Amino acid sequence: MKSSRTLGALVLSPSQSTDNCDFTQPAIRGRLLELAEGLQIYALSSRAVSKITLDSLDTDALCQWKQRMYDVQISQRYELTTYVSLEMIAKYAPYRTVRIIYSELLRLLFWGNPLRGMRGDTKDRNQYLEPAFKRMVSALIERDFTTSSAALEELLVFELRIIEKQLKKLGILKRIPS
Repeated sequence: MKSSRTLGALVLSPSQSTDNCDFTQPAIRGRLLELAEGLQIYALSSRAVSKITLDSLDTDALCQWKQRMYDVQISQRYELTTYVSLEMIAKYAPYRTVRIIYSELLRLLFWGNPLRGMRGDTKDRNQYLEPAFKRMVSALIERDFTTSSAALEELLVFELRIIEKQLKKLGILKRIPS
């Protein structure tokens, strides 16, 4: 988002967001580190938390999750799977504490928007993301929540490694502990 006195706030595309982000600002660098740390927490906990959440869903909530995945598939923006899944867990986890923590993790993930413009070709990324996405969705449809949760974890680890490389390239991150 970019502020303009005459136009108000403008929503920027990922590449415009990258071009308009001053990665040298300490506050932005700090938020990007928090993003990486939050994504690591999400990746480490996602398999168990998504399984518990999926097991607890009623038919309507599960249909909503499947619909959101269908929307991701139609857009062919498989990188959004991590956001959608985090949003659904934050909304439907059976434990209030998990909903609070995952809601905060979702807010942290949005700090990564300027990095999305640095990711290069969507087609190349989708070569890896699409098969894991399809495993996740197929397992959701079959109500195989163990496989679906494992596929989500795989997508998150991939996302974490991309963020890690981008932050290293910007000189923001030395190393995220594995």
